Amino acid sequence: MEDATPKNSSTAETIRILEEVLRTRYNVATKLLDLSKLGEDPLLQQNGFFELGSTTSKMFPALMSVADKKFDTAQQKRDLIHSVSLGGNNLKSITPVTTLSITFPDLKNLSLEGNMIEDLKGLEGWRNRFRGLEQLVLSGNPVTALSNYKEEMIRRYPKLIMLDNVAVDSSQLQIGDSNKPRTVPIQNPSTAVGANGRPILPLPVKGNLLSSFFTQIDSNKDGVLAKFYTPESKFSISVNTSAPRVEAQQGERQYWDPYIPKSRNMKRIHDGMERLAQGPQEIRDMWNTLPATRHNLGVQELWSFDIFPVDISPGVPGVLATVHSEFEEMNSGSGSVIKRSFDRSFTLWTDGTGGIKVASDIMTVRSYAGATAWKVDPNAPVAVPPPAPAVAAPANP
Repeated sequence: MEDATPKNSSTAETIRILEEVLRTRYNVATKLLDLSKLGEDPLLQQNGFFELGSTTSKMFPALMSVADKKFDTAQQKRDLIHSVSLGGNNLKSITPVTTLSITFPDLKNLSLEGNMIEDLKGLEGWRNRFRGLEQLVLSGNPVTALSNYKEEMIRRYPKLIMLDNVAVDSSQLQIGDSNKPRTVPIQNPSTAVGANGRPILPLPVKGNLLSSFFTQIDSNKDGVLAKFYTPESKFSISVNTSAPRVEAQQGERQYWDPYIPKSRNMKRIHDGMERLAQGPQEIRDMWNTLPATRHNLGVQELWSFDIFPVDISPGVPGVLATVHSEFEEMNSGSGSVIKRSFDRSFTLWTDGTGGIKVASDIMTVRSYAGATAWKVDPNAPVAVPPPAPAVAAPANP
């Protein structure tokens, strides 16, 4: 710690400053520790952390040392820190910040966006680290232009589901013998089905929903609105307070207070347009009144998708995409994190550039019910159609 202490500052004062930096850069709702653009941090600048090269190089390890002492157990770290951003720190390699993997080895999301990492060697220090990493962002670094960049990241981080805000489809990569992706044809949505008979989402819809919508809706609602919603887009939310719930939540208060005033229960409202938001501004205003959420894209079994072809209007084809899953919310009424189940129905169409747009977004929130509803039961009886009724023989003339 002494090496990281600026001139005219004691070790105790240095620790206090670093603790304050950590406090102001931690978002409790999203469990994000934002360590981006540290060189521009007013508190670090005012206290001379960047006046000498010796203190600059020692600052991040010291910051990690202070952070490590704030937690009593490794489990506490896992529970409270899911994401770290190191964007915009002018990093040419991860060497100055390699201690992050020691302090927070179980990160789910990591951003190195907007740095100056040119090659894979600059990431070598984390080759066998962050084995549970689910989302990685290196956009804005020259290394992303390498032909084997995507394949190498998937190999190093086997649980990766998002790379540079794009859903990872490891089936499209021939890892090992060839760097060339295999071509996967896009099937017609009305005929494409999986092994269990369920419809398969066309890749553009599935990729955009996974890579952009449900990863950004928790922290970048403006970005979601700008990409998917138009002045004609509509959004409504309803609360199903009587839906079945898991046994652990039986008898527990659900704290629906933030939702009830916006719930569009058609049996209780008189105006068809009441509680219906249209256009990005109205939708943003409604979203901003709802509790902060966190969706878990790391466990595929928690998600169920279905898609069906529909007509948005006469002559305008589209799709109806339904999503069933769960999220965690920071509930102000209970002062704690509450897990919810949700169903979301999107009516989607494509604009002239091929971009996916939302015509209608209907969301139902309910008590947490788990994901067993869409799990295939191998012991379920197979339905057998009844025999056709016998046809009486025609009478002899």
